[in-house]
Amino acid sequence: MPHPLLRLVTTRLSSNGQTSPPAHIFSIDDVVWAMGSFCALNRKPFDAALLTQQFPPPYSADSLVHAARALGFKIKRKDCDSETLASLNLPCLAILHAPHPETAGIDPESSPSSRNARPAIVVQVNDDGVVLFEAGTNTPKTLAHDEFAAC
Repeated sequence: MPHPLLRLVTTRLSSNGQTSPPAHIFSIDDVVWAMGSFCALNRKPFDAALLTQQFPPPYSADSLVHAARALGFKIKRKDCDSETLASLNLPCLAILHAPHPETAGIDPESSPSSRNARPAIVVQVNDDGVVLFEAGTNTPKTLAHDEFAAC
């Protein structure tokens, strides 16, 4: 029986133009939602209490990879831009960035950059845009390609 494949997609460009893995910190709710959602999509049993017991905070992108592997998923981290997304196996886990605090009217000191990212499950990429589920929701949302690229 083939193992389900899960990809974690993140994008970040360093100041010298080279890709570097971003340092994100996720809430326990985001991690439980992401892992529970992928288990539900693949009809796998899931126990949130057991997950949080085996993987205590803080939660990073690497934590998501380790947790997904422990749940039996073959997962590979791929740092890419939004245009590459269409070539990946879907659904995949993506990290969306909230608007920069200065542009959103939020005090940048009260909102660390690591908290401006949340997981989302991308289920479809088509001409109209990107269909995804944001962390904590079970309602699909369609973002235009330029909106998704901005995230």
